[in-house]
Amino acid sequence: MAVTFKDPKNVHLGGPMVRVNDLACSGEITPGMLLERAGGVYQVHTADLHGPVTLALNVPELNKTIDDVYADGDLMFAGIFQAGSTGLAWLASGQNVADGARLESAGAGKFKVLDNGVALARAIEAKDATAGDARIRIEAI
Repeated sequence: MAVTFKDPKNVHLGGPMVRVNDLACSGEITPGMLLERAGGVYQVHTADLHGPVTLALNVPELNKTIDDVYADGDLMFAGIFQAGSTGLAWLASGQNVADGARLESAGAGKFKVLDNGVALARAIEAKDATAGDARIRIEAI
């Protein structure tokens, strides 16, 4: 009997994570985007930086879903994922990822298949994003 996996409704899927909301965001940020801390704000992760894996979180207790975008200047919730923790992140357009593939930052808050950067996460599902950005389940490494 096949198991049907439903799309998750939260960015944090499991494992240890430090949840913080001490900084505003720079620009519009969608939950699941890979973040970096710079100049006293959270901004989308640039391709040339290393970890830790920090993802923009949705806030269900405030009725904020994974589709509710943070506006520029909003105080935002971010999750710093420890190795082995799982989350729902963004895969950059044009990527076709196999389950278990190592991922690096593609810039703009998204992941891509490891090419010549630093592995930040591992795909825990196969995902085809050749037609556009897509959400993907990842494990921080």
